[in-house]
Amino acid sequence: MDCSDSGQGDLDCAVQGLNGLLRRIQAERDAGCTYDQIASLLGVSKGTVWRLHRGREPTVPETRRKLGLPDKLPAQVQWHTVRMCVECRSPFVSNSGKRKHCFRCVPYRDRSHPTGG
Repeated sequence: MDCSDSGQGDLDCAVQGLNGLLRRIQAERDAGCTYDQIASLLGVSKGTVWRLHRGREPTVPETRRKLGLPDKLPAQVQWHTVRMCVECRSPFVSNSGKRKHCFRCVPYRDRSHPTGG
């Protein structure tokens, strides 16, 4: 595997989440690539690649977007089940186990009043 072209196409298309990114970094390391070469492929610093390879997840939103990772929610709400919107792919906290869209794509509809008036 060549460090400059791994044959997998664009990183945004190839990486599916953090596990896919870690597999990609490990494959590049096994092929003999340095952290600096991998960083230039991913568009981040070599320190970020080194920390990723050691199991630390990036927290800066811009870095997460470059790597194809979803944005993180604030720590106050992470104890809830976090879902990804099927329409816009943004994370949200559902008030129902059936909800598949975030509240921006499908706003909450108040059902406490009768529909007739």
